[in-house]
Amino acid sequence: NKEEITLNKYHLKKNGVKIFYVAEAIPDTPEGIILEAVIEGMAAYYSEQLSQNVRRGMRATAQKAQYTGGGCPLGYCIDENKKYVIDPNHAPTVKLIYEMYAEGKTVTEIVNELNSRGIRNSKGKPFTFNSLNKVLKNKKYIGIYTYNNEVIIENAIPPILDTELFYKVQEMLYQNQKAAAHRKAKVDYLLFGKLFCGKCGTMMVGVCG
Repeated sequence: NKEEITLNKYHLKKNGVKIFYVAEAIPDTPEGIILEAVIEGMAAYYSEQLSQNVRRGMRATAQKAQYTGGGCPLGYCIDENKKYVIDPNHAPTVKLIYEMYAEGKTVTEIVNELNSRGIRNSKGKPFTFNSLNKVLKNKKYIGIYTYNNEVIIENAIPPILDTELFYKVQEMLYQNQKAAAHRKAKVDYLLFGKLFCGKCGTMMVGVCG
């Protein structure tokens, strides 16, 4: 990263540290400044080109609705062709979670219920608020494959849930978040119900100063 190199070199020079290159013989002359800049530029070019190739490969994989790495959602496993297939051991847990939420149980109640039964999440660990929220919002469970909001393919994955149950839960999640925001807010905010956390997707709430 050219910006990081420049910043780090500045701090090193400021603190009296001199840089020596093992692979290249860069003279301590004005010409050496040009040579050093060319080498750094080539390194940055190679890094960016490699990154582009990786992203292109990932998109090509995604366009085939194949597994691109990372965690596999609860209820699925990956076959030899990198395709999502239903895991018969854990798919019933996904259905149970959605059914409990649709019946009116809170996320905390569901987490406690699952953990008390010894049921584990996709990583084999006890359920938490965040891990359960990921399950409740994953469109893969109705057969929709998504990748970075760039690739969206319907009917690409064998569904675990019917769409009616899935969207009923999505509406309940939205309404419950909205109600929670109302309870926490002391005043009426102009952007109430329109701001969401970019990291976890939870609705933002106002705090009056």
